[in-house]
Amino acid sequence: MPFMKKKEKERRLKVSTKMTEKWAKVRTVKAFKEELTPVIAESGRRVIDLQLFARQMWCEECDVPLSLRFLEEERRIGLASKFFVRCHQCLARKEVLSSALAPRTTEDGRALYAINCKAAIACVDSGVGHEQFNKVLSAMNLPTIHANTIVTPERRMGPSIVEVAEQSCRDAILEERELTLRKSSRTHGQRL
Repeated sequence: MPFMKKKEKERRLKVSTKMTEKWAKVRTVKAFKEELTPVIAESGRRVIDLQLFARQMWCEECDVPLSLRFLEEERRIGLASKFFVRCHQCLARKEVLSSALAPRTTEDGRALYAINCKAAIACVDSGVGHEQFNKVLSAMNLPTIHANTIVTPERRMGPSIVEVAEQSCRDAILEERELTLRKSSRTHGQRL
């Protein structure tokens, strides 16, 4: 087509360039899929907040769901995990959390995860220590945790727990006193 108008020639060149870029991207994605194998640091089970996890397993870049088949890395923080998943379509890397972050951080600015705080509360409430809790986790094929994972939230919650316990004891003493006074007034009233 030697006698093509200038605008038509520019339009065809533009379309050709776009198609070349598109096919280059398709080839890159295909090569990426062939190279990628899931990377899971440890076998076993994980504790996952399903609603949070489901909301995060979506690529905002290209509006497609993510797949754990394209998991690149896992970082464990106590019972919580950060998964790094690659989008199979646009190749964007997305961070997916297994647990929500607690409203507050530690003194040094590190994030506290809700599941680790709940584990610390469970240990305090049930009266077990770190070692006993790890035995339970191990029996369920869950990753065991470091003592600091329990101690850090305990230290943050400790003053509140003590305050609630003291108030509970004061309330129990007042209730006991009231019941004793009622009983003694009834017994003194019957003798007269």
